[in-house]
Amino acid sequence: MCVLLAAAGCTGDAPASQPSTSTPSSPAAPAAPPPPPPVGEANPALTPFYRQALVWGPCTSYGHDKAERDTLSKPDVDCAKLRVPLDYAKPEGRVAEIALLRRKATEPARRVGALVVNPGGPGSAGTSMAYGMGGLAGKSPLIARFDVVGFDPRGVGASTPAVKCATDVERDADRLLPAPTLAQEDVERYERRNAELAARCGERAGMDVLANVGTRDVARDLDVLRAALGEPKLTFLGTSYGTHLGSVYAEAYPDKVRAMVLDGAVDPTTDPVDRLGLQLVGFRKAFDAFTQWCAAQRACVFKRSKAAPTDQIQELVNKLRAKPMTVGKRKLSGTDVTLAVIKGLYAKSRWEDLNAGLLRGFAGNGEILLWLTDQYQARREDGSYASLFDVYHAVRCVDRPAIKDKADLARRYAEISRQVGVDFLDDDEPLVPALDRCAFWPAPPTGTPHLPKVAGLPQVLVISSTGDPATPHENGVKLAGALNAVLLTVESPDHGSFLDGNPCVDDAGAAYLIDLRLPPPNTRCR
Repeated sequence: MCVLLAAAGCTGDAPASQPSTSTPSSPAAPAAPPPPPPVGEANPALTPFYRQALVWGPCTSYGHDKAERDTLSKPDVDCAKLRVPLDYAKPEGRVAEIALLRRKATEPARRVGALVVNPGGPGSAGTSMAYGMGGLAGKSPLIARFDVVGFDPRGVGASTPAVKCATDVERDADRLLPAPTLAQEDVERYERRNAELAARCGERAGMDVLANVGTRDVARDLDVLRAALGEPKLTFLGTSYGTHLGSVYAEAYPDKVRAMVLDGAVDPTTDPVDRLGLQLVGFRKAFDAFTQWCAAQRACVFKRSKAAPTDQIQELVNKLRAKPMTVGKRKLSGTDVTLAVIKGLYAKSRWEDLNAGLLRGFAGNGEILLWLTDQYQARREDGSYASLFDVYHAVRCVDRPAIKDKADLARRYAEISRQVGVDFLDDDEPLVPALDRCAFWPAPPTGTPHLPKVAGLPQVLVISSTGDPATPHENGVKLAGALNAVLLTVESPDHGSFLDGNPCVDDAGAAYLIDLRLPPPNTRCR
């Protein structure tokens, strides 16, 4: 019972068996607990980090292979490492180094400042995002007016220490494992596997790293980066999970925010089960939109049969579950097909690739489908994997307490299966109620899920697409309300819309970031 009531202040103070008859003397006043250390720049122990001078130079050391190193050797970008405490409670201890890539403003005389970008994940490399934004030169004034700075969050990419929980060989093998069923022995096998994966990550990445890799810590790094860049206030662009990072930063350092564009909002109050249900709805809508688009094409995969598109997807998935398809020296599994479809539904610009991949897949050629799922899994051409999913699990498992009630999990999954259905990506079996790896994670949670509560924050801009399959439009509405932000609604099936070629969206976001001129409330872009 004491364990159950711990959150309510159970201390185990039972009355003495024999009451005292003496008159007690006045007890000394208890010593007051020491005050918490000041936050951010106000903490003198963090002064060396906040006042560090970044040393910018060539980016060739960031490249994974020669091709990447050659690409990064171009003179329009430079790189540096930001030193931060691995554990902010022990700033004198181990140091982490955060990889930075900068693309200098092409019109330095009109430079506004630094625009720090985060592409989401968690686990995606901000250095890649900043580098890729070079393609916007001549298309977006942001490239002319800002130094675009991307950073690889803790554990990601070129930052050290890295979070690497599985070898490339292990990742390839995992993709060929059979999907679990509702059979009890299957559920138990899946949970044992998740427990092994969690323990292995603790052993390989290190407990001190896993305990300090959450969004709380990345937001602290972001403030050190702001200061090291010489920016009195932060100008930030965050997409997908980057919206959550931006919100956490805004809540911790509201007086340090100049401007924020948050595109494709994550709702931190939605737990993994509810999020799965919402994403199943979102991706089903995206799948239906894809099939309607496909029907208007001359060559559409679903014209090969009179069966419903969902049945045709199930046909291919189940066929490759039974016997994976050979693609060169590799195998394409049923799970790979599912992930390829998901990857293809993230943006309308991927629909042609998805249609072509499915057409060839039914004909016995899995190259495009394997390419799509490799992109989803962050597998490089040389067979190595980026740390995206290792970091993804490491962050999500410390950002909130894990779900460990198996009976409640089974009930909720059954309800989702009844209400939503999973037939468009799978064989329409109910979701398997197995505890995920967070239930066995070796590091304790460092975050408490909540919508941000911020006083003193300047108005920021939230962008949300009506058909976003991964982060529903309702998330954007909630986040904008919590931050008292302006909401820009985009009628689009894409996950994220800013800087994607829609002038209505791109011009509004650029005007805000450059001139702090927000669009009118309730603006909609088509």
